[in-house]
Amino acid sequence: VSITRQNEDRAKSIRNRRDLCSKKLAAARKHIEAGKWREARMAVDGALRIASDKSQTDAISKLYKELDAEGQKQLKAAHQTYEEGKYGEAVKTFKSISMTFGRLSSAQHARAAIQRARRDPAARAAMQETKAAKMDALIAQILGARRKSTRRPATQPSTQSAAHPNPPEALPTSRVRKIKQLPPKKQVRVIDLLEKLVKTFGDSQAAKRAGSDLAELRNDEQFSTNLARYRRTRKAKQLLKLAEAYQNAGLRLKATECYERIVRDYPETIEASKAKAEISLIERKLR
Repeated sequence: VSITRQNEDRAKSIRNRRDLCSKKLAAARKHIEAGKWREARMAVDGALRIASDKSQTDAISKLYKELDAEGQKQLKAAHQTYEEGKYGEAVKTFKSISMTFGRLSSAQHARAAIQRARRDPAARAAMQETKAAKMDALIAQILGARRKSTRRPATQPSTQSAAHPNPPEALPTSRVRKIKQLPPKKQVRVIDLLEKLVKTFGDSQAAKRAGSDLAELRNDEQFSTNLARYRRTRKAKQLLKLAEAYQNAGLRLKATECYERIVRDYPETIEASKAKAEISLIERKLR
């Protein structure tokens, strides 16, 4: 009876696997008809793991061939795009093929194409230019979103002569002048992006322009001084918040370390005065 029961259970398990495999194959076929290539490949991969007879493995093989044929078609188009010098677009397609078609031949060839592109000086240079241009566009977006008001924050350096003030309707004509009219928080963000642009994409046209802008900004002593003051104040505020969080959590040692760092590194800030007071308070409590 026990052996019979085991045989019945095994037969039931095989039927269940066969039914599940058939469902996955049917789903893969629907995905192919809908052009959902990645979903189809994943469904076929799932069917392969539970296939229970030759008819199902044959169906799986046939679906893989259909998928790979589509992958090869996309790969050919990507190679054509690459030959046209559209390196970024081509590499993006190579990556898509690699993700979509998994272990199929088309995906393997796509991964090889990506490696070749990384070794191709022309492709690398073009992709660097594309990435640099995107970062440059982000800077332009920040500058374009600035407030329309011509009034500057009190911490801002003057960008015009008192003897020859610009009329209210006159807007900055250069990127540097636009940066100087931003609020300090956005100035820091833009300058950080400019520095990253120069460091990461130094040979690109966007990086060269960024380097020129940075040099012009650094040559403005008043602007540099005000910006440095803002950075130091911001850092002191961040440390003060961290110290207060430690103190509220009962971590007096860590809180004291943060307070002492504020006093040591940013003595000219209001936060340093607050930090000194908190240190004294902690010391009195420990006596």
